[in-house]
Amino acid sequence: MCCFTGTVTQVEKTRIFARRVDERTQSLAYAMNVEASGDLAMVLPLPTDLAAGDGAVRFVDLSQEPHLFATLDALFPVLEMEGSLTFDVEASRQAKPQTLAVHTVGDYEASFVPTASDFERLDARFRLSPAIIESLCARERFGFAVFQLRGFGAASTPPRPWWKRVFGADEAPAGATTRKTFHPMGLTFQSREPGMLFLPTVHVHDGTLSATARFDHVLYAQGAAEPSWETSESAPHPHTVARAGGILAEGALVRRLAVVGELPNRDVLVPA
Repeated sequence: MCCFTGTVTQVEKTRIFARRVDERTQSLAYAMNVEASGDLAMVLPLPTDLAAGDGAVRFVDLSQEPHLFATLDALFPVLEMEGSLTFDVEASRQAKPQTLAVHTVGDYEASFVPTASDFERLDARFRLSPAIIESLCARERFGFAVFQLRGFGAASTPPRPWWKRVFGADEAPAGATTRKTFHPMGLTFQSREPGMLFLPTVHVHDGTLSATARFDHVLYAQGAAEPSWETSESAPHPHTVARAGGILAEGALVRRLAVVGELPNRDVLVPA
């Protein structure tokens, strides 16, 4: 799934797409439904090329293709998705500016944090705790794509009808949560995993990195993937490819795998 910098009540219907753009670059699209009581950020740890520094990630605006994953699903036969998942687990720093660049990408403000120590250059509200960063980077070093999610809590609650305002009925409870569906997040990054596709599925919720986690995912790829993945009947339409801003490849079939249940809390690597 993903890493959140605050408390979330529920995360569901996670969809992740990956493909190899070229020998050095991978594309990634990510969508989910989130329920939370306040603004927070979602952080995607990525196996970026450390030598690329702040330029390792390019954010892609997918606001013109909000139903990207429904469009991909339509390429497959109408059958119950099923499959199994096998996890494959396994630099010097350059001078940097004082603050990280902030990019407006559709409904998001996004930043790229090139190394764990660079979180100090990010707004404190959207940092991961040092303990979580240390746990995530225990086996390998990551860069981090940070997407600020806003519109939760009382500020996003629609006005109450006049009779409720006059008579004080049905006040919203303290700490009320809001469920939101965001358009997909998109990016390309310079990867240090040649010949592989990286799908970020590690869960960090409420500041906890557990050994296992509850998955409610569908994974998608344009590439070799694994034999257990379904293959689409057709390739994405050229108009969809154009609106996706380089995330999708024209003329290539799509692979898909549903991943549901209690599973090891790890990222996924599959052949590109």
